[in-house]
Amino acid sequence: MNDEKWDVMQPSSIEERVAVAKDFADHMNPSIPIFVDLMDDNARLRYGAWPERLAIIEDGKVAYYGAQGPFGYDPDEVEEWLENRFAPSNL
Repeated sequence: MNDEKWDVMQPSSIEERVAVAKDFADHMNPSIPIFVDLMDDNARLRYGAWPERLAIIEDGKVAYYGAQGPFGYDPDEVEEWLENRFAPSNL
C-alpha cells in the first residue's frame, strides 16, 4: 500500500471526511463497517480515541476498550476478544 495516499489534509467538511473514509474503504475493502465521526469529533472525544484506539461497541455499549495507540493497541487482542465473543458456545 502506498502510505502517502493516506497522508491527507484534515477535512474541513463532513462531505470531505466521508469522501476520505469512502476512498479508504473502497481501497481496503474491509469486512466490517467503517464509521465516520462528526466534524465536532464527538466520538473521538467521548471514547478518548486520540491518536488511535481500538474499541468494540456492542448494543450501544463499549464492550472492549484497548490501550491508546499507536504503540499501545493490540490487534491480536481484538481478534481474540472477537473470536471468544462469537464462539459458537457464546451465541
